[in-house]
Parts: sequence; structure tokens; C-alpha cells
Amino acid sequence: METEFKEKLIEYASDKKTRNKIYKILEQTEDSDYIDDEDFDLKDFSALTIKNPLDLKRIQNYLKEHNDKLYILWMIGQNTGLRGSDIVKLTIYDLRQAIKNKKMIVVEQKIESIMSEKIKNNRPIRKTTRREIKRTVFINNYLINLLKEFVYGKSLSEFVYPTNSKEGHIRRDSLGKAYKRTLVKLKIAKADDSVGTHTPRKTYGYIQYKENGGDINKVQELFGHSSPRITRVYIGLDDEEKEQSARTMDKYTFN
Repeated sequence: METEFKEKLIEYASDKKTRNKIYKILEQTEDSDYIDDEDFDLKDFSALTIKNPLDLKRIQNYLKEHNDKLYILWMIGQNTGLRGSDIVKLTIYDLRQAIKNKKMIVVEQKIESIMSEKIKNNRPIRKTTRREIKRTVFINNYLINLLKEFVYGKSLSEFVYPTNSKEGHIRRDSLGKAYKRTLVKLKIAKADDSVGTHTPRKTYGYIQYKENGGDINKVQELFGHSSPRITRVYIGLDDEEKEQSARTMDKYTFN
């Protein structure tokens, strides 16, 4: 059941027109081991990956000019691949430590769902557990210089993007909406495209894939995914390869 579930989910998730059918599959399938962390919130699974360097440059220039906090959060996401839920919690102290050590250390909350031996209504009872995983990400000199400029004169206890919310910092969904407004305004994304905090994270994965000779296993390791297949779909390779396959047929199609 697990393999069948994963294959069905991946098949639909990589097809933009039928992605909403994922929810029906979930209702019909008992196994939930596949969805074991934030990368597989289904509403975010299809988030846009930025593959054009010129588009990335436009995004960075716009954010830098209009909102320095959004700019820093985007640059951290794009350069580290950290989760949006971890990035929004960063403080000025965290950034200063990152500058000092040339790396960021975050504790990720990994959610895992397993099927217990107990039965209810003729079905196994689903049990959700959480575990903490410490992740270390080294940062490049360009990002270090950006962080140095950003933290200057700021209090150590201050969040990177403070708000009046009960958390004290911008929420992950609010950050995702801000990213979407930017990309739509720049006409990099359409109004009905999925854009969120997964966008810079997935973009990081795509860049790592391209810059490391198509080594999907390396990207899988960076993200902590359970299989290369999951990573391929997550960073948008499946859709890209389907488009390439369609283009290869041009020379075999005659009027």
C-alpha cells in the first residue's frame, strides 16, 4: 500500500491540471507515511521553482529596494534551503552567530505519521509523532556580507521580521503571500500560481541540482528527503523533463 500510495501521489502532484485530485487519493488511502514533514503539505507541494537566473535577479533587486526584511528572508531561503517555518523565527542574535561561525544551525521539527496496531472502524489508527533534527547549513561569503549590513545597530533579541502577532514575528503564510505579491507584480508568476516560502527553498534545491552535475542524491541529502524520487518532484524536475520530452518530438512532426 505504501509504494502504491507514493506513486499515485507523485503522479498527480507532478501534473498541474490534476493536482487537486491528491486530496481524493488521500481520502481513499490508509497509508500516510509519505507525508512526513513540511515539504509535503499538499497545498505547498506545487509551489513555483525559479529556474531563470534573470528572474532571480529581478526578485532580489525588487525586494532589496522595497523591503529589506523580505529581502533578507528571501536571500536566506534561497542560499540555504532552510524551511520557511525556521526562517521566520530567526533573530538578530541568530544572524550574528551565523556571521561568526559561517553557518546556521536550526532545529527542525519533523512530523511523522505511522499506522498503529490498534483498529477503529475497521481501519488502523493513525499515530502522529514529532522528532527534532538539528541541521547545520554553511553560508557563503556574499550572504555573510548581507547579514552584516542588515544586523548593524539592531537588538540581539529582535526578530528578523518583527510583527505584532502573538508569535512576535511574521507568520510563514504571511511571508509566502508577500513573496507571491512580489512575483505576480514582476510578472514572474501568475495570480493562480502557487508561490510561498517553499519557492526559495525549492529554487535552492534546483540550483544545487544544476550546479552539481544533476546529482539528485546530493540534493536529497541536503533536504533530508526519504528518496531521490521525492526530491525530483519537489524541485520541479518532472514537469521540466515532460516539457523537454514534448519538444524533442518537434523534428518528427510534419505538416
